[in-house]
Amino acid sequence: MQVGIANASFAPDDQELLEAERLVAAWELAQATEKSVAELDGVTIDMPVAERARRLLERRRAHLCVPRLGAALLSRRPSSSAPVVVSTDDGAVECKTAPTRCVTIKRMVTHGKDRRGFQSLCTYVAALGYLWIGSTAGLFRFDGVRFERIDAIHGQRLPSRSVHAVWAPPSGGLWVGYVFGGASFISNGRIRSYGEREGLPVGSVRGFAQDKSGTVWLATTRGLRRFDGSHWADVSAELRLPKTYASMLSFDRSGTLWIAVDNSIMYLRPGERALTPTDIRLDGAIKFLEGPDGTLWLIDGTQGIRALYMPPGPTNASKEWLRLEDQRLGPIDVKVIDRDGTFWISTPIGIRRLRDSTALLRDGLADGVSADAFLVTDGLTGPASKGFLSGLEDREGNIWIGTPGGLDRFRESRLTRVDLAADSDGFALAAGDGDAMLIGADSRNGAFKVTKGSTVEAVPGPRDVTCAYRDPDGIVWFGGREMIWHSAGQRWVAIDLPVDNRVKPYPGVQAIAKDRSGALWVSIARAGVFRLADGKWSRYGESAISLTTDSDGRVWLGYPNSQVQIVDKDTVRRLSVADGLDIGAVLSIAARTRHVWVGGEHGLARFDGRRFNPVTRQGGTSLPSVSGIIEISMACQGRRQPFDRCQAWRRAPMAACGLPRATGSHGLIRGT
Repeated sequence: MQVGIANASFAPDDQELLEAERLVAAWELAQATEKSVAELDGVTIDMPVAERARRLLERRRAHLCVPRLGAALLSRRPSSSAPVVVSTDDGAVECKTAPTRCVTIKRMVTHGKDRRGFQSLCTYVAALGYLWIGSTAGLFRFDGVRFERIDAIHGQRLPSRSVHAVWAPPSGGLWVGYVFGGASFISNGRIRSYGEREGLPVGSVRGFAQDKSGTVWLATTRGLRRFDGSHWADVSAELRLPKTYASMLSFDRSGTLWIAVDNSIMYLRPGERALTPTDIRLDGAIKFLEGPDGTLWLIDGTQGIRALYMPPGPTNASKEWLRLEDQRLGPIDVKVIDRDGTFWISTPIGIRRLRDSTALLRDGLADGVSADAFLVTDGLTGPASKGFLSGLEDREGNIWIGTPGGLDRFRESRLTRVDLAADSDGFALAAGDGDAMLIGADSRNGAFKVTKGSTVEAVPGPRDVTCAYRDPDGIVWFGGREMIWHSAGQRWVAIDLPVDNRVKPYPGVQAIAKDRSGALWVSIARAGVFRLADGKWSRYGESAISLTTDSDGRVWLGYPNSQVQIVDKDTVRRLSVADGLDIGAVLSIAARTRHVWVGGEHGLARFDGRRFNPVTRQGGTSLPSVSGIIEISMACQGRRQPFDRCQAWRRAPMAACGLPRATGSHGLIRGT
């Protein structure tokens, strides 16, 4: 398979992106308030202006940008990110955004950047397929593309915009707690709200938790409440709560309830009728974090970290306070403990990812051989916000952390970088035997074998490789600037090209294919297409950009200006715009038994045996330049598409496609 390696792009500068983001944010705000036009800096914005700005942003990688949204963070399945209308501490909605960055750092990705930051995100959990953010400006949700403020659910309004807590029980749905008292439960497109009539006081909802029986508990600034399915019972007196202010609560895996009351910690074991006090005194902003082994940690912004509950078995945890302050870095704080037991630590200068927590739990240090550092110079929007803000691990294992500059997402790259020849101008790929990949490089060290684990082994012989191809017999061919090579066991056999290559620079081979007779077809830039049969070369015609053979052994040749030729022995069929092919230069062809895919500068088309049918994105726009094609069995990221969808697509081949994309957010590095 030949893979395109050059990619020229004309990207908007940061100022253009800034203006586009502000335009889109202003327009979305106007739509949310049911206005037909929006204003920005005194200038009226209508739909065409907003759509042009949106298209500009779509040309760049999506980013996440939500400044100063406080109170709570939930997630289930965020994917890419986008600019959003923002809110300030006083609840006023603004449209101020700054250029965003999205970079791969140590195989992680960060998203988002804004001059303003998160102040107070406190809880997080999976909910209804969205990332949820609560703030004094309202409840927001992120669907993987854009943020939307939620004032109502199917016409049912939320009782307040001042949200302090959001939480999703394991059974599903979403609880929303309000700053001035009351709570709402969202499920199946409906919302049910609870206030004084249902037993909730006029006091801030601080947090939710659920015991093993499924009962939901609620901490408020005016006591502790327990839900019976329709009413919130005040259990403060029953459980002998000494103070009315309950700031945090959590259940451990044994079923014990832990609660922060005023400046102390109390607990309630299963079956007991009263809270038991402890000698634990609190001196700073606190949070509870549970590790994957079940250890329940108490984090105090002043005193450090200690375990409240430890499951049976070996552990590094301790029930003694361990002050988290590195003498070199300053104060540190645990933001997330992920599913692998990795500690995500904030420092005055950035974020540390600590895979081995031994040094942290022994000495309070956020350093060591297992620590990865993420700084502003790596793309981080700033050091993590202080206070009781926790981070978030979503269902896919992405880590989200708020900073004074925005919200960052760290995600394991789906792509692994493979470092090859530093002097190469490009690469060509062909499948090797087993799980190996053979890579040709346009350099003196021209070929490499990459096996599982990204182990790279130099392949002696081929050099200045510009094309790679695996034929139907399993033989791999490399085309270079001066000759071609084919595999023969562990050896590589060189064959001279049938042209004078003394004129420099010489572009070399750009496509190879083998027909049903075993003859080799080679397209040499500026020289033509040649056929090698019985050891002799013969010229077929002008240079083709792409070559392939179908299941019947016919040779397909792709040319500029939407031109394709099909060679079947002595018969040549020519196809063009008149046959529905309108993709510019034909860069790639993938032939199958009953259809052929053709990719070009201006998109993708499918040949059904009679004519070409364009394949578009959802919405009808064409795909971008297509330089390589691999057909899979209607599978998308490991999930099979429904059978009826496959059949509908075959009946309507011009239907839009919605396939996953690998972009910079997955670790893809754009070529230049």
